[in-house]
Amino acid sequence: KGLSNEKREEKVYWRACKNTATYMAKQSGYADTGSAGKIETLIEKAGARLAAGTFDEGKSLLDRNLEAGIATVVGVDKGKKGLNANATDHFVVVVGRGEDENGKYNSYFDPCRSHAAGHYLKQNRLYIDGTKISGHNGRHQFTLSEVREMKSVS
Repeated sequence: KGLSNEKREEKVYWRACKNTATYMAKQSGYADTGSAGKIETLIEKAGARLAAGTFDEGKSLLDRNLEAGIATVVGVDKGKKGLNANATDHFVVVVGRGEDENGKYNSYFDPCRSHAAGHYLKQNRLYIDGTKISGHNGRHQFTLSEVREMKSVS
């Protein structure tokens, strides 16, 4: 918004959040295994968002990765209907977890935010609530829609 095409082209995160999230995770020594290694936690069907039958499996994979100190590329849904074949329309990198007055959460880096906002872990939180993991970063409401398996690149 408000940037020329030339300025957008200078910033890879404006056009390739998945590639940038993968790059960010690689800096910690891990890369996602691609589409074959994804576990969907939310699906879009006839315009509605539904918890996928594999939600628990995706949450468990994310928990195992975080326990091992592995930054994990995840897909999130921003609620844009019909943008993609599944519910995922953005990618972030989950880097930790914690608990505050609002409950248990996963903290993440967002490759499509400015440097300060994208790495502001006190704001970038996805709260765990039954069969949904979601949060608002001050700009968008995100709901976890897929978790990627990660592999060592060293």
